[in-house]
Amino acid sequence: MQLSVIVATVIILWGSGGIYVLESEINEGIENFSDAIWWAVVTTTTVGYGGISPATFGGRMIGVVLMITGIGLIGSVTASVAAHFSQVLIQQRRETHSPENRVRGELLTTAKEYLNRIDRLTPEEYRTLLQLLETLRVSGDPDSSHPPSASQTGSRENQAGTEPI
Repeated sequence: MQLSVIVATVIILWGSGGIYVLESEINEGIENFSDAIWWAVVTTTTVGYGGISPATFGGRMIGVVLMITGIGLIGSVTASVAAHFSQVLIQQRRETHSPENRVRGELLTTAKEYLNRIDRLTPEEYRTLLQLLETLRVSGDPDSSHPPSASQTGSRENQAGTEPI
């Protein structure tokens, strides 16, 4: 992706510089370098917006080169950007659906269900809830880049008197 972006940038800057040198004195549409950049981008992307057209033979040749390279180059840049975002999305889905994340999600769901009816839990369900919470606390957040600290790994005995799962 980086190479195609670099090539596109170089071609646009080349076209901008060339059109500015050749057209700025005689073309009312190219008054400064930012006008030249605008023209080069519009020409490269084959949008054609703005109504600026080269008046010199050299300016027209630069326009032809930008049009021909723009058709393939902008498509290549667009495809590279789309491929990059697709890879990021695939990686995120892979991480979200990993077995560790599914198990953690199930534990969180069960713990939330118990917490929603905490005042009606049986003693056994209450112990299970404490074990779930301890397991979740010790395992840490899988999205965090930091592993659980020594205090999270449970070197001390659980205050409820139950062993972690």
